[in-house]
Amino acid sequence: MVKIIYIISLLFILSIISVFACSPPSFGEWNVNESCNELNTIYVVNGNLNITNGGTLLLNNVTIIMNGTLNGVANITVSNGGNLYVYDNDNNKETMDDASNITSMNSSIFFGFVVKSGANFGMNNSLLSYSGWNNHTGELGLEINVSVISFNGNIIEKGYYGATFYSSNNVIVNNTFSNNTRLGIWLNNTANNNISYNYFYNNNRSGVLVEYSNQILVDNNYFEDNGKWYTGSLKNGGIVDLEYSQNSTIANNTAYNTGNTAHQIGGIMLFNSSYNLISENNLNTTHEDCIWLRGNSNYNNITWNIITNDAHDGVWIRQGDNNIIENNNITDTINYGIFTRGGINNIIRNNWLDNTSVTDYAGIGLGYDMPSYYSIGSYIYNNTVLNSHEGIRLQDASANITVERNTLIGNVFGIYVYIGDLDGPNLIKDTVITNSSNADIKLYGYNINTTFLNTTFRKNNVTTFTCFIAGTCQAYFKWYLDVNVNDGSNNIESANVTLYDVNNKTLFSELTDNNGDIVQKNITEFIYNQTGKFYFTNHTLNVSKEGYYDSSTSLNISESIYSYIILSSTSSSAASSSTTSGSSSSNSGGAAIEKKSYELKEKDRIRIYLDQEIHEIIITFVGGSYVEFEVHSDVIKIKMGVDEVKDIDIDGDGERDVKIKVDEIKEGVAKITITPYATYINSELLNQEKVNYENNLTFSGNATKKVKENVSEENYLNSKYVYILASLLTIIAVVSIVWNATLSGKKKK
Repeated sequence: MVKIIYIISLLFILSIISVFACSPPSFGEWNVNESCNELNTIYVVNGNLNITNGGTLLLNNVTIIMNGTLNGVANITVSNGGNLYVYDNDNNKETMDDASNITSMNSSIFFGFVVKSGANFGMNNSLLSYSGWNNHTGELGLEINVSVISFNGNIIEKGYYGATFYSSNNVIVNNTFSNNTRLGIWLNNTANNNISYNYFYNNNRSGVLVEYSNQILVDNNYFEDNGKWYTGSLKNGGIVDLEYSQNSTIANNTAYNTGNTAHQIGGIMLFNSSYNLISENNLNTTHEDCIWLRGNSNYNNITWNIITNDAHDGVWIRQGDNNIIENNNITDTINYGIFTRGGINNIIRNNWLDNTSVTDYAGIGLGYDMPSYYSIGSYIYNNTVLNSHEGIRLQDASANITVERNTLIGNVFGIYVYIGDLDGPNLIKDTVITNSSNADIKLYGYNINTTFLNTTFRKNNVTTFTCFIAGTCQAYFKWYLDVNVNDGSNNIESANVTLYDVNNKTLFSELTDNNGDIVQKNITEFIYNQTGKFYFTNHTLNVSKEGYYDSSTSLNISESIYSYIILSSTSSSAASSSTTSGSSSSNSGGAAIEKKSYELKEKDRIRIYLDQEIHEIIITFVGGSYVEFEVHSDVIKIKMGVDEVKDIDIDGDGERDVKIKVDEIKEGVAKITITPYATYINSELLNQEKVNYENNLTFSGNATKKVKENVSEENYLNSKYVYILASLLTIIAVVSIVWNATLSGKKKK
């Protein structure tokens, strides 16, 4: 009998333990060591929740309330071999009334939540709040050491770190991470994780922190109000903070109102991270540097981003090498649009910058970092900078920098060369500077050694050269010279071409190639230093070859020019000649191209005589800052601003015929200069009297009105002579008939 009672008691105790395994006890720990499927219920856990080896807890529309008396008294642990699945009922994020919810009984008391290695974990369309309270393992919040089964559609809020992943190959999609004390997501020592289509809101330090991780994708997320309240001393990225990480992509994200200036929380930050791509992000209103690279962050590509309303720099690189910054649109920044503070061989190209550096600094700037990190060998190419304090600034120790084919419009200063300890030299070429409100070029500092090659600017708008150490500053202003030698029909090979400067110093002497060309030369117009400008033009170009007459041409090389030299054979009676495009010239044996200036208003017409053809340029609009005109032969519409230069194909054959430069626009009148590219091209202003005459011109034979278009001047004159001759012959014929009739009448009498 006693034995029977013992067995019954044991079975009763086991049944109670079994019941407690799938529901929490009224006090103490809840240990799940078997399969438990819970649905549509609420549990209060007064101790730890442990899912042990072999235990499975499946939650569908279940609320678990952790009721600890202090931080960390009641925690959740999923051990090796344990399984936890937190789901809703209908697998639909939009219907959160059936979501599972893990939270704290007291909003000021937090719990830990750790999924250990070897466990299984999935969480969809559910809520987690008040998890984590400190920056130590086990106290961060949700900490995941395994690749999750799934993790999407969740709301993770009001914890310390929203979710920490120490594992790889996770897809974290369509979640909300909000109001967490430090971070939305932390990836630590991971690889191949995908963070996509999530919403990060008001996380105090950063939306996403990635450390010691590779091949991470952060794309198509929305970040708002992150990094605003953090008071620590670290410099961080309020949107994405990528540290000691490689080969990752941050793309197609949108961010608004990020960071704070007081504690240097910016937008996207890379620290000691290389070979990463930051692309096609839309970043609006960042209160520190929007995209910044610190430490040894090298070989990164920052491309196709839109950056606006930034309180500091749009893109800021400190000590990074071989980075590419290209195709970005950066507007309304307080400091630099793009700035590299030390770094080697960085490339800045094809960017659009408008209204950057409104009170100081520049659209694009290069400088150095203490103690000796210089900006060396960088390439600034084909950028447009508008309405900024400075277009481009080369500051402090910037050496061997190439600035090529940039357009700088409407800035206070076009280019500001402010050099200190080191200069390499620097080259600024093929760049256009227009409409600067102060100076197109400003030179200031010491150890300045900069060349301006084929750079368009106002010659009278370079500031006084300020040099702190006499003899250490020099700026060279140079232009391209191309020379072709031919006999009027064929190119001449091995002709000797020699150029002398105004001091009769030989600059080069070389033979033409089989195309009649020499290698393009860079010729100095003047050198500028603290004592003044020293000119080397006019230059003398001599060309000779046995069997031909010599040619000597005077060139005013104050812009890039192309000189065509025609040598005449000594068996011919004609002397050699030259034509030069881009500058005036004179020659001992032939005529030079005629460059003409016109003052034009609306409806004025310029006639272009192109070999045996006549074409017209018609002025259609003259405004405050630009002029519009049509090339009438093919109705080509062209718009140009002051100081702008364009090559124009008049007859539509694909070859440039004239160069047009807008010199000035004032009170409805545009002053332009037209320079032909060949001697057989000429121009004239067509006055209204001549227009009216030609529009009313009639021809004998059909008595109908004809407007003369695309008729050569020679044929036009011939037509007039034929008309006059025909009229005279008609008169003679009439007189003859009358005379003969008179004689005949007399004979009859």
